[in-house]
Amino acid sequence: MEQNSFANEDPKLWLKNGIELAVSSLNISKTPGQAVQMVSQTLPCPPIDQTPISSPVSAFSVIVEEIQCRLQADQSPYINIIHAVPPKFSLNNLPTSPPGTPNRMSPDDDYFNMTVFSSGAPVPAYAYHSDSTSQDLPCVPTPIAPPYSVHISIVERYLPPPSPQEYRNLFSATGPSVLVDRLRELSPQGGNLVLIYPTQQGARTFKNQYLGPILDPLLRQMVVVNELSADISKALGSMPAISEMDDFETMQKNIMQLCKNLKRRDSLMAGPSPTRSSRFTMVYGAKGEICMDRKSWIEWYIQQETPRARDILNGYWRAGYQFPTNLMLSPGSRKPANRDLSSPSLLQALFQGLRNRADADGSCLGKSLEVGVFVIRRSQ
Repeated sequence: MEQNSFANEDPKLWLKNGIELAVSSLNISKTPGQAVQMVSQTLPCPPIDQTPISSPVSAFSVIVEEIQCRLQADQSPYINIIHAVPPKFSLNNLPTSPPGTPNRMSPDDDYFNMTVFSSGAPVPAYAYHSDSTSQDLPCVPTPIAPPYSVHISIVERYLPPPSPQEYRNLFSATGPSVLVDRLRELSPQGGNLVLIYPTQQGARTFKNQYLGPILDPLLRQMVVVNELSADISKALGSMPAISEMDDFETMQKNIMQLCKNLKRRDSLMAGPSPTRSSRFTMVYGAKGEICMDRKSWIEWYIQQETPRARDILNGYWRAGYQFPTNLMLSPGSRKPANRDLSSPSLLQALFQGLRNRADADGSCLGKSLEVGVFVIRRSQ
């Protein structure tokens, strides 16, 4: 890692300093019509709630504002953002960009007064919910932009990943890895990737201070009222990736090793053509602290954990466990529903119970979560 990194700075400055460093190396074109190419990926999906009180605020908007602040009068003001989204994500929920600076190259052109352009690209989930099946699946890269074309990329995750395999693959040069996919798209002329990811300590704080106090009572109620196995409750309430996650220092070492592995692979693939060879360098690494409002993290949790929860319930059904066909009592409700108990109805009741808690106090901020923020630069 280069000497201009800030390893032990004030956690409150982690985002500001990291983004300033990433944006400072941008080679903004002076050619009219040329745009800064940007990719934004928030896992498991972009935030649905974008009200001013929602937290955390997506870092992509902070990057856009920083780029706009650095624009000179003779530089092209356009920014083209590709948002990586789940396949079934509604484009109506794409994050909105901050207001653009006036188009100083064409101040009288009302048609192109807008300077930030956004689009969405579907990306399949990187999660594997069963390690026994993941070994048989081929590694398929999922690029959403041409190679060497992206000036700045941002990958954000604030919840623990849904599976240990997804976390292990994150630092694997052979993937499937969201980090490798986004790094491959970076321009070798100083393209930067900003990665925000929870440390193991931050993941444990989420499980114990955010999720547990709300989910555990709902699961206990469902077990008692619907005569479910306690094993189902334990499986649904678990987050198996946390035990596989690392502290900040280990994450930093993993990223530096990944950079070396990618350089080695690039050198082998380039062969006698040195123009195809490039290197990745971690130029910044720091700890940060974020707080999440209840509405934001609950929607992220439901989006992320639905496939895993469905697999758990279907697994019990295949193993011969019979769900009772009596009346079902929804979490948070004293009135039984007149329908047979099934996997979909269980999940619907469970997630509705979570949403009811969000509606009751959705703006309530939880404890500070520790995250790591890293800036990786590509160069020749």
